[in-house]
Amino acid sequence: MSITYGLKEVFSQSKFSSNSISPGKLPLVISPRKVYYFEKGDGGESADTRLVKCIKDPSTGEWSCSSVLSETGGWWLSVLHVLLKDKEYMLGAWAVVPNPKLWIVNDTVITKTYGASNHQNLGHTIYLSEHDKFLTGGECSGNKLRLIDPNNDWAEVASWSFSWLSGKSYGKIDIVPRNDDKLYILAGIGTASASPRNAILGIVDIDDLLANPNSYIDQLGSWEQLKDFGAYPRCTVLRCYNARWIEIETTTDIMVYDPVNDVVILNDRPRLLFGDGGFATYDEDNGILTLYDKSGNQLAQITGLSYASMDTELDTQLFAMASDSTMTINYLLALTMNGYTPIPEVDLVNNKFRIIDFHTEQEIAFRVMIVWSKIGNGLVSPIIVDETRTQTLDVNGWISIPRPPSAGKWLMTIVPLQPL
Repeated sequence: MSITYGLKEVFSQSKFSSNSISPGKLPLVISPRKVYYFEKGDGGESADTRLVKCIKDPSTGEWSCSSVLSETGGWWLSVLHVLLKDKEYMLGAWAVVPNPKLWIVNDTVITKTYGASNHQNLGHTIYLSEHDKFLTGGECSGNKLRLIDPNNDWAEVASWSFSWLSGKSYGKIDIVPRNDDKLYILAGIGTASASPRNAILGIVDIDDLLANPNSYIDQLGSWEQLKDFGAYPRCTVLRCYNARWIEIETTTDIMVYDPVNDVVILNDRPRLLFGDGGFATYDEDNGILTLYDKSGNQLAQITGLSYASMDTELDTQLFAMASDSTMTINYLLALTMNGYTPIPEVDLVNNKFRIIDFHTEQEIAFRVMIVWSKIGNGLVSPIIVDETRTQTLDVNGWISIPRPPSAGKWLMTIVPLQPL
């Protein structure tokens, strides 16, 4: 069937921060009944930054937002949402001067601090389902990966670095799941180091990593460097990723890169992500949002928009933040397909799920792609898709959660494709 795409404002609000120089580049955690988002002040290390919680009133349908935690200095790098049989994880990694932090933002906000220097900042975070632990990279000046155990008071239980990066005062490590067995790792040292290295991309076996805690990644037997991008990395090497590509930022380029086929798809920043590998770009001068499928073919254009900026951060599907020309008002935006913004609602008691419209919370009929993985971001975004671990389902009402590919603890990501 043909699809008519649109963009709908969920709500807008004045910025919580007193300054007005930041566009709405905000990581989001979206769930069917509520939304959390993280306001970043001016986006700088000395920003007055607040964690803002926004909730929809079930009786009136109105949204209200409040600051639930304050912090000075730093920015959000990653958000993650995993729903399990007996618990829910909703958390974000935060690069803070001078201490890296992890904020666990379920119904009660908990802050955990790691290390004593911003040289050990946290970064992009993924969940290891078989181990019930989290693996987090290191944002600007972060020089290692950390394994964090939520069942041990969120303690760091292991770490890894590179032989040429460990102990440096500047650097970056990012991680992206390739499949159940392997991780992409992006790393580099910027120009602030006495021994600069270019931004590199490599791959390593997860079992090899976990079997050798507190070691150097480049000395593991499974480590393979795949690409040297020939430019120093900026503080943010990994900007976002979805099922097909990684967005990488260096001092010379921002590129949408396909690591499987070693191809640069787009020399531009995507403003919206689709879980199956598609994306959208935004022409701020002319107010045009252009949508592309996973092969880079144009799907549609949404015109007549008046936002001064539009951005997505890391893992969020179908949602973006925008700001006005003065950058004092933020807008939460949702992509619509035939008027709907699909989002899965899961009933783990009865082992079922359905698709509802995020705006009305009414049940809708939708075709979805199911992605099975042992590592990833749970409800937020799938891994770089292993085609043998996907299936397509037509969902009309509550349906049983399909069986995973084999025994073990699997993550199921539900990717909406098109209305039925």
